Amino acid sequence: MKLDRYHAQANEQEYHALRARLLEGNYIHQMFVRLDQLERDYRELHHDCEQAGEVWARCPPRLKQQLHDCGLGELLDRLATRAV
Repeated sequence: MKLDRYHAQANEQEYHALRARLLEGNYIHQMFVRLDQLERDYRELHHDCEQAGEVWARCPPRLKQQLHDCGLGELLDRLATRAV
């Protein structure tokens, strides 16, 4: 009887240890999936910034001045600098 109880406790401990390892592995997998998504998002954002900078570089001076006056010019200047 004691032996059966010992085996039951050992099996339960093993079950909880295996479950913890699986959960940890799942968490690590999810973190890698999230990291991949962040990397794709960064590349897409970088590409969008490059395009915005290129458009800003071709923007007529009068429009550039109007955008500077409303506060967007500085941001667009930085994008244009990074696109070059």
